[in-house]
Amino acid sequence: MGNHKNPGIGTKIVATIGPASSESATIEKLYQAGVDGFRINCSHTRAGEIPAIVANIRKHGEGFVIADLAGLKLRNREPMRGVAGGFIEIRRCELTHKIAGIDKKARVLFGDGSVSGTVAADDGETFSVELDADLEMPSSSALHIAGAEISGSCVEEADLAHLEAAIAAGCEWIALSYVRDGLDAQNGADIVAGRAGVIAKIERASAIEDLEGIFEHVDAVMIARGDLGVDLPYTKVPAAQRSIYRRCREHGIPVVCATEMMQSMVHSTRPTRAEVGDVEAVIRYGYDALVFTAETAMGKHPVLVIETAAAIRSVTEANYGPTPEKTTQTDAALAYAAAAFADRIGADRIVALTAGGHTAKLISGARSSTGVIAVSPDPSIVRRIGLYHGIKARTLPRSGGVEENAATTLQHLVENGDIEKGATCVLIGSRVGPDHAADIMMVRNA
Repeated sequence: MGNHKNPGIGTKIVATIGPASSESATIEKLYQAGVDGFRINCSHTRAGEIPAIVANIRKHGEGFVIADLAGLKLRNREPMRGVAGGFIEIRRCELTHKIAGIDKKARVLFGDGSVSGTVAADDGETFSVELDADLEMPSSSALHIAGAEISGSCVEEADLAHLEAAIAAGCEWIALSYVRDGLDAQNGADIVAGRAGVIAKIERASAIEDLEGIFEHVDAVMIARGDLGVDLPYTKVPAAQRSIYRRCREHGIPVVCATEMMQSMVHSTRPTRAEVGDVEAVIRYGYDALVFTAETAMGKHPVLVIETAAAIRSVTEANYGPTPEKTTQTDAALAYAAAAFADRIGADRIVALTAGGHTAKLISGARSSTGVIAVSPDPSIVRRIGLYHGIKARTLPRSGGVEENAATTLQHLVENGDIEKGATCVLIGSRVGPDHAADIMMVRNA
């Protein structure tokens, strides 16, 4: 048993919206089940559908929304069918992106990698693949060709309509798919231009090699294990996941885990014990969020998936606190000190006064065992920082500086029922501006 006394929620639960979960009544039930945020998969959503989806989400709660762009995923525009031991012909003109460097005998993985094959011939326009198993893939299915180079940007022309629709609808986060390196991340962040938080999805081996370069341009990272397990040998994915997680924590980058969390619940009403262990480990380690994909987008029991995840989270966080990691962030010094101080004096809450969310991110990275409430006057920022581990966010008005707002903030929190009258609170904030490190810490009784 641990000594974790944080009465709030640590790891956040994200549901992907899809045919199984897009109805207004279902979204309401997902909130009731314990969801904290939603993911819109732009690969399977038209740009024009995004405003209505976000409006439905806002109708029932204030969960953050991640718009996940399609990016540089190689897909075949036509259905693909074949039998084990047979050959299929794939025309380059039918692929969504230009590719080069296809070697004879290169391995080809279809979809999530459940069917594979080997390149047998390539005449520059069409290449032939010998199949290891029967193949039945609809149009717009993914394929991965080992060693092939895909031409394009992580934000393609086709992504721009989705991006602008998502930002106009008020999505708090934009996820960039298939980021290859820091330059990809920079290009994507430049297009978003600060209008939303940027998440880099790590699903390429090259991205792991340039992870620190990616960190310089994004606000969070998503470990997309499905496609990462296609680009890497699947035996190496667990070690890669642990490495990415540690490096994110060291650099103060919020980190999200996605894909096949409880895949069996696409059909089943119960997860396997191995899946429960997987979800428990993500929560116990202290990931900022975990994302359900097919389970809630297409599965038979989307609400039950979230109820199950919330139950696992409740038990895990009642018994374990996340392990603090060393950090290379010099601007996180006061946040880490505030977390340690709050734990040492037995404070009831840490209150982060944050305008743009930076102070909230810093104190979240400290993984304090003391509950954290982040307060901002901007509702969109409040929703955005709802992704961060252990953060309970509130929208409260602000006038004047941090010191002037301390008393009124605590008064509002008492009136809202977030803290009790007389509670001992450690307050932190920045006197400089929204993107600056916390530079002031105060102890006050509410």
